[in-house]
Amino acid sequence: MKLKTLLASMMVFLPAAAHAEVSVKDAWLRETPGQSKVSAAYASIENTGAADTLTGITMSVPGMAEVHRSMQQDGIMKMDAVPRLEVPAKGKVELKPGSFHVMVMNLQQPLKVGETVNITFTFEHAGKVTVPAKVAPLGATTAP
Repeated sequence: MKLKTLLASMMVFLPAAAHAEVSVKDAWLRETPGQSKVSAAYASIENTGAADTLTGITMSVPGMAEVHRSMQQDGIMKMDAVPRLEVPAKGKVELKPGSFHVMVMNLQQPLKVGETVNITFTFEHAGKVTVPAKVAPLGATTAP
């Protein structure tokens, strides 16, 4: 009995594990013109818990997806891959045109306006979050 009481009292002093509580909203992609095998996807990542990290992305269509960042450098627009994207505690990350986004490559079929593609975002702590993403016209700048 004394051991139970001692263990219970010790538990009071252990910090509670922080949880990442991540949601992905407003996901969408751009259509692919002609025989293009490249597109981009966008979404809003909201975290109501502890800090987390986006570590990977997969889609329900054959191809490859990874996070990229667009930036202007010396008057030239550049883009590079971002293998890990930090999502701050109680924060938000916008994947949007001209900034962080999902680069979709090696598509095996065209993306057509109105179709839906499931995108799975994998987070270090929150695990996998799968959301539907509508395909918008090529020139779109916001979700359809």
